[in-house]
Amino acid sequence: MSNLKILFITSSEPNQGDLYFKGLKTILRSNCVEWPYKALYHLSNKNGKLLGCDLDGKLEIEEDDSGFLVNKKDSWKTPKHFGCINDEKYEYRQLPNLSDFDVILFNFLRSKLQKSIMRKVLHDKSIKTPIFFIDGEDDPFVKAFYLSSKIKGYFKREILSSFSVNKYYIEKWFKNYAYRLLNEKLNISSFLFPAVIGFPKLVSLNLTVGTDIPYKVANDKTIDISFISSIASPYRLELYKFLKKYIRKRNLKAYLKTTGKGDWIPYTEYQKILSSSKLSISVQGAGFDTYRYWEVPFYGSTLVSQKPFIFIENNFVDGESAIFFRNFKELERKLDYYLLKDKWEMICKNGQTHFLKYHTHIHRAKKILEAIEKFFL
Repeated sequence: MSNLKILFITSSEPNQGDLYFKGLKTILRSNCVEWPYKALYHLSNKNGKLLGCDLDGKLEIEEDDSGFLVNKKDSWKTPKHFGCINDEKYEYRQLPNLSDFDVILFNFLRSKLQKSIMRKVLHDKSIKTPIFFIDGEDDPFVKAFYLSSKIKGYFKREILSSFSVNKYYIEKWFKNYAYRLLNEKLNISSFLFPAVIGFPKLVSLNLTVGTDIPYKVANDKTIDISFISSIASPYRLELYKFLKKYIRKRNLKAYLKTTGKGDWIPYTEYQKILSSSKLSISVQGAGFDTYRYWEVPFYGSTLVSQKPFIFIENNFVDGESAIFFRNFKELERKLDYYLLKDKWEMICKNGQTHFLKYHTHIHRAKKILEAIEKFFL
């Protein structure tokens, strides 16, 4: 697959597709090219700081002192592991000839530009290049163009084990899309189908962390439980209240923080908090597949999570590499057992080992390439 040439159609803002691109770039090198140009994929290291410039050489992205890459012009920042150090010359100021590539890989359909290119490749009969689509939105649905014969593979974060596994989750997204249908013109994104395991062309592609270099874990863990979360679901607020009561009752040391828009913890501090925590809790937000689910074991804490209701290939194993619970009663019982009796240490070590074996950005890229390779067999 090293000779495969991929055109990666992306958007300007940072998103999880950047992690997949980084993995693909590591494997394919110059055979994987994005369009349009994205400075996040062309970083250089100057005096110990990562910098990214636009096509005219003007500074666009700069690493700050807290572990974030900052774009002041577009007012965004993202952890620096989303970026890609790359000194290759970029040649495509205009949309390249799609026939020059073996595969067109769409990352999201957020921008008008991406949507216009998708319409072009779906309706132009002269374009024969196979299309694969990364649907990174945190929802349990696939878009109507999934049914097109030109779409050869459809990568999803959220593939449900069954359609009714989480009532709140399904209702929330039905309301969200009903709103869109009422307020937008019907287009290729408007018609939806549930993403349930077993559908043809569907491939599970979860989040990850954009590095495979093992994080140096703190030897002295000074925090018993950490929970850092935006309140993206009622369940998170309920959990926050439960943990406050539990920690007072058990007289534990904890770091509990809920964040809002723009309320950022410096990423270097966030890494240290997880690394210094015996147990760290991750639960569903807008969807189940959250960044924190993967960051917790990577940064060296014990993953404590709801039992997943989505399909995750090579998932962590309850009691071996993670701790799963179904309700707060079970969570309390397991916290008492693993934390108060110091049964967490082996699970913590196994969790990081399991992540590095199955779930780095390189593994995600290999999964994309395996799905593409099947098409060419």
